[in-house]
Amino acid sequence: MSETLFQPMENHPSPQAAAIHYRERAKMWRESAAAVPDGAPQQAVYLEIAEGYARLAVQYEARQRVPKVGRQP
Repeated sequence: MSETLFQPMENHPSPQAAAIHYRERAKMWRESAAAVPDGAPQQAVYLEIAEGYARLAVQYEARQRVPKVGRQP
């Protein structure tokens, strides 16, 4: 299957895989925004979607940095 803007994620990805997935989606939406004429109505929408995906990536990246609470050996 080829890459599309609407490609779904696999079930229960790791935080790292999810962050990569959402960064790729953000990049694709930014590229779509760049492909339309400047000032086109959809350009702002595409950029807004890209920023949403980028924020999701940041959330998943933050999960990677949080130490897991568990028993000490």
